[in-house]
Amino acid sequence: MTRTVIVKGKEYYVITTFIQIDGVEAPVQVHINVSHLNEEDKFKIQKNSNYFFNRIFKSIPKPKPQVKKSWYKFW
Repeated sequence: MTRTVIVKGKEYYVITTFIQIDGVEAPVQVHINVSHLNEEDKFKIQKNSNYFFNRIFKSIPKPKPQVKKSWYKFW
C-alpha cells in the first residue's frame, strides 16, 4: 500500500509491505522524502517506488545438495 504523508511540513511517500522468511511474516515500511522535488519528479519516484517496493519480500531458501553415487561404485 502506498500513501502520501506530510510530517512537519515535509512530504513523504510511505510504502507498507511485508517480509516473509520461512513462514514468518513481519510488516515493513519504506519512507521516501519527496518534499524537495517538483511534481514531475515526484510522479517518477512514485511510479518506480511502487514497482520496486510495493510487493511482499520473500527469502529464497538455498537448494539442498543432491547426493550422487560415486562414479567408482558399481553396486
